[in-house]
Amino acid sequence: MQSDNVINVSIKEFLWSLLEQWKLMLLVGLAFAVIFPLILVQKDKKAAAERAASEAQYAGLSRDEILNKLDDSSRQAVLTAAYQANVISNMDDYNANTLLAHINLNNAKTLHIKWIITGSENASGITSAYDAILHDSVTVDSIRNGLGTDYSDVKEVYIRELVTTVTADNALDVFVLIPQGADDEGLRNAVEGNVASVGDSFASSLGDHNMVIVENEIIYTNNLELTEQILERNNALQLLRETYEANLLTFSDLQLNVLNSLISGAEDNAAVTGSAVSITPAFTKGRLVIGFIIGIVIYVFASLMYVLFNSKLQSGDHLNKSYGIRLLGKNSQYGYKGIKKLAHSKIFYNLHNKRYQGDTTVDSISESIVQSCKHNNLSRIVLISVGSKDDKRVKQFAEKLEKENLISVKLISGEVADKDLENIEAAVFCVEKDVTDHKDIAKVYELCNCYNCPVIGGICLV
Repeated sequence: MQSDNVINVSIKEFLWSLLEQWKLMLLVGLAFAVIFPLILVQKDKKAAAERAASEAQYAGLSRDEILNKLDDSSRQAVLTAAYQANVISNMDDYNANTLLAHINLNNAKTLHIKWIITGSENASGITSAYDAILHDSVTVDSIRNGLGTDYSDVKEVYIRELVTTVTADNALDVFVLIPQGADDEGLRNAVEGNVASVGDSFASSLGDHNMVIVENEIIYTNNLELTEQILERNNALQLLRETYEANLLTFSDLQLNVLNSLISGAEDNAAVTGSAVSITPAFTKGRLVIGFIIGIVIYVFASLMYVLFNSKLQSGDHLNKSYGIRLLGKNSQYGYKGIKKLAHSKIFYNLHNKRYQGDTTVDSISESIVQSCKHNNLSRIVLISVGSKDDKRVKQFAEKLEKENLISVKLISGEVADKDLENIEAAVFCVEKDVTDHKDIAKVYELCNCYNCPVIGGICLV
């Protein structure tokens, strides 16, 4: 016999039971189609009332006054978020305008000019001076002009990113990344001209010297270091953005309003008010559908929990699976009344149990009992209606067996006592789906075993 704590669930039987209960399931769905929108409306009204109360409490106060009324952690969170928003804005602006976005750094077109300084004992100092000149604003302006008219409005910071210099004793190497569409020769002339124009001033301050160009070429370079820097910066921006957005989810309406004021740069005396709350009409099409679906899901879930945790016999097949009792057959008869009649559709019930209806099943089941009795040479059997009161269908089986087959049949309903099994050669269990409790079956089955009264089969009433 199967352990009591093992639950046999037939998915097929469960789905059929849901179909039988479609009317009640529909009523629950319709009820939630009404309840769910009403709950949402009450939630909106509560939020509106809370915001109105907040607005009334802080009405007339400036941004800074409201900021000071926040507790320390809330105030610090707002200030931190404002700083993060400013950093994100600056980084987004940079990514949108940097010239590096127009350059393939894995194969960057680059202007390379190399000078050698001769005719001076202070070549190293002169090289450093020229290096500094190549990064000043005048040089940046000349490079911008040399790139062409398309780059005339580019900010200085984005031009500086293009220029890299390398110094070594009396040598000066200049590398300028060339954006797409730039004037190569114009850029070359701008860099050469700028270096040449400052030669006289350096001669008076640093002494006579000669600047000799030894390399002047357009090359293609693979700038891994700059590529990694850009990748790291973009990863840092993404992380900062995610952190910022996560923090906003924890903010109150008041914090959000103060933050928006800080971000927008509103005047210190600008009043901060709560955002307007719109209350959606209760019975919108979407809410009705969602509420109906929620009701159906809840009903199905509750039905499944009932099936999983109730101890009633869910299918006649469990007689064999759980107790090793041969199922002789099933007999159906729609007999629901009251609330059960409302819950169980007769149409789907009859459709599900079509093959078990009518007297034909009584005849076939009775014939199985007779054959079993003949095979085992039995003449005195007991029909036990396990755990239920007298049932007319059980009596029908008993009368048929006694009348036509001359078998002595004893009928027992409800509790089974020891004396009920005296002079009995075998037993047949009559159980009812969703009514008979497993513990009653186990109890009667054990009692029959004690009196050496074999259970030759079971009849399931559905």
